[in-house]
Amino acid sequence: MIWPNKNPPNVVFLDKEIGLYISPHLFADFRFLPFRDKVFSCVIFDPPHSCSLPPWWDSPKGEKNDSWANYPKSRRSWYGKFENKRDMVISLHKAQREFQRVSDRLCLKWSEMEKTFWRIASIFTGDGWKIIQQKPHRGKYKVGKVKTWWVTFVR
Repeated sequence: MIWPNKNPPNVVFLDKEIGLYISPHLFADFRFLPFRDKVFSCVIFDPPHSCSLPPWWDSPKGEKNDSWANYPKSRRSWYGKFENKRDMVISLHKAQREFQRVSDRLCLKWSEMEKTFWRIASIFTGDGWKIIQQKPHRGKYKVGKVKTWWVTFVR
């Protein structure tokens, strides 16, 4: 959803969920990438940002609820969630290790839905990544205006 042109040359879109509004080129788990070492010049990572469903996903009755109107430009795709906060930390750690294996540059998009960026930053910086650029942004379609970070790391 963050990349409007789905057919740029030399780009691979990966996701593990089937049935998304926009299908990826490859179905795989970001914790276990099916690529050889140092194959990419850059990885762009937009992980799940929470351990719960988004507020617009289901109503208590199991039906799609009306709060979807708060997200007018979204295509209502759902890109997963972590099982719990422990799973979030473990999954992000495994992912960043895989990214180190396939690339020396990582661009991370992180929305502060359940954990602030600085709470998860040590997962990356403690394992060899150096932040070279960071840019916070406040979203406009979320109640409370969730802060989203775009961060570039290098090794």
